[in-house]
Amino acid sequence: MQADAPAVLVVSTRAWSEVSRLSFRLWKYGCTIHALCPPDSELRNCMHIVGLHSFRAWDALGSVRAAIDASGADYLVPGDDLAFCLLHRLRMQYPNYRSLVERSLGAASGFATLRSRFRTLALAAGMGIRIPACVPFTRLEELNASELGGKFPVVLKRDGSSGGEGVAMVAGAAALPEQCAWIMRRPGGAKNLQRLVLFGDPMGFAEAFGVPEAGFCAQEMIEGTPAMAMFACWEGRILGGLEAHVVAAQGRTGPALMIEVFREERMKRAGGLLAGALGLSGFFGLDFVLSEATGEQYLIDVNPWCNQLGHIQAAGQADLAGVLWAQWTGRPTPAPGDKSLGNAICFYPFAPEGNLVGKKPRHTRWDVGGDALLVVNRLFKEKTELVAHVRRLVCRALRVRWGAALPGHPVHYFESPGD
Repeated sequence: MQADAPAVLVVSTRAWSEVSRLSFRLWKYGCTIHALCPPDSELRNCMHIVGLHSFRAWDALGSVRAAIDASGADYLVPGDDLAFCLLHRLRMQYPNYRSLVERSLGAASGFATLRSRFRTLALAAGMGIRIPACVPFTRLEELNASELGGKFPVVLKRDGSSGGEGVAMVAGAAALPEQCAWIMRRPGGAKNLQRLVLFGDPMGFAEAFGVPEAGFCAQEMIEGTPAMAMFACWEGRILGGLEAHVVAAQGRTGPALMIEVFREERMKRAGGLLAGALGLSGFFGLDFVLSEATGEQYLIDVNPWCNQLGHIQAAGQADLAGVLWAQWTGRPTPAPGDKSLGNAICFYPFAPEGNLVGKKPRHTRWDVGGDALLVVNRLFKEKTELVAHVRRLVCRALRVRWGAALPGHPVHYFESPGD
């Protein structure tokens, strides 16, 4: 058991805002927060971060070791799949970090399973959790010969990808060879150089050379509404969870821009079964689809890192950051959220169209985050800087992410379950 102010190192290889909001909640409870992140991460604009650490090109694992040593971390919090992979490799290659990684993320026996989407879903299916038809493959011929061969639409997925990247939806046979070649292509030098030059981000090289060969799987596509759950757990035991369905997302397979919190016992059951089987600690998330045709829920992904729900306060429930902090420190679990909190949450800086069209939730809470004022001031300042303006134009020309939505990935609204 740690003191009331455990040192937490957040490891993030992406410029996602939700990890900064989670770290802010942990800081509010008294944790000392350090961050290892790319140059364009929102974590670098957060006043609550006491130690900022950078990735070095060609030596991502050395960067993790240096950040742990400098921070004196009691716990590690990965913010995406690549961060989880780096911590997994650290545990395997450097025994002196093994206890820290396992204390933060759980039993070593579950790590290899979590590195493979197919193995994780196969484990879930063996425990009675409903999943889509799913097959692994290493080349197109294997996919064509599998039980999903000739059945469309299908979804192709690459291990180690996050936020809707490394996912391809294939509508018919004509598009399969091209999409299969794309999903199996290892991140190339041009893209990595682009990330390094435009963002000063060396993690593109870690993605190409610092991770094991990815596995691939194909899933039956289930038409319906995406849903997600996030859990805080300790040594295989669920401490708390939060479930939500997606109202709006960045494209059909991208990250959620707006959610509606709801209670779903089947999701809780799935989380409890997987946490126990894998001996998990820390945060993990599950992605589901609520079938439009049958109303059944299908587990489509397991994320061994924190998703967008870790900092959310919901009516009648304690936030998951506070639940895990209570476990770390031996303090009482924080009080549940006030009953007046709305269930519909819009993630800053996304603005819903007309406060939601059709049958969508009407009372929307805008999730801004604890250090949002500083971030907003930074964004405003950048608008007046010529260098930042030129960088945005170049990024837009190269179809690189900048802002809330990707070019070619318009906001997609989903129907609420039961509408």
